Amino acid sequence: MPEPIGGAQRDPAVAMASVGKVLGEALKELQPLAPERLRELRREKFLAMGREALH
Repeated sequence: MPEPIGGAQRDPAVAMASVGKVLGEALKELQPLAPERLRELRREKFLAMGREALH
């Protein structure tokens, strides 16, 4: 996600617009998934992180 020149604190409105756009795009990708599938994906993600931490 691009940050405004000088950082988000320099132009909060531009930063928030960027966050809103990126968040909206991410939610559109997840919207068609059933809640159970979202839980499965989240579980798999965190289990994988745990496995990596053990190596």
